[in-house]
Amino acid sequence: MRLYLDSNAIIYAHEGSADVQSRVASRVLEACLSPGGIVMTSLIACLEVRVLPVRTQNQRLLEHYEFLFHRSGLQVLAITPHVIERATAIRASHGFRTPDSIHLATALVAGADAFLTGDRALAKCPGLNVEIVTT
Repeated sequence: MRLYLDSNAIIYAHEGSADVQSRVASRVLEACLSPGGIVMTSLIACLEVRVLPVRTQNQRLLEHYEFLFHRSGLQVLAITPHVIERATAIRASHGFRTPDSIHLATALVAGADAFLTGDRALAKCPGLNVEIVTT
């Protein structure tokens, strides 16, 4: 199982209600324990999830995210020219915002089996199994 985490899924796992944290953690654990299991996200998630802790000077939360991105085993995928090419096509065809298009393209290029997000609009992306986590 190759599970892709959208930025909001990562945020929910750290800042959401206990129920939402549990659902995200359960999905991540399921992916990790599956044969060949990989949990991944895009480099753009590093920017998106860190904005609020930096803005509010929440050092504790920022340290949680730093651990996640640098030492946890989460695969952080580069924004390559191929990803940008695919994101451009997705944005042009479906009107998603640029960051969302980059996430979707990264997941598609990486061959994700599932895309975990809280954004229902992303479910209309063809070629991806989009799973919605609600708050």
